[in-house]
Amino acid sequence: MNIRDLKKVRLPFPPLEVQERLASRWDARQERLDQLLLEAEEAATAVAEYRDALITETVTGKLDVSRFSDQQVDEAAHAAMEGERPEVLA
Repeated sequence: MNIRDLKKVRLPFPPLEVQERLASRWDARQERLDQLLLEAEEAATAVAEYRDALITETVTGKLDVSRFSDQQVDEAAHAAMEGERPEVLA
């Protein structure tokens, strides 16, 4: 196939109305994806801050982690991810 043959190939395009509808759906999904990424970043930041606070409290002796159950730690981490900013486990 040479360039002249390639130029003769017809490519079907959907009507403009369909293209606009598809573009609109694409934009809406991209906006939702951007929002989800932002929420994931915020959750990761909250969990990292909570982790740092736990480490600081443990290293300084203000927190005895041996008395906490896995469930308590999980619940506090979940609260941090929800933006509740729980106090260090008490």
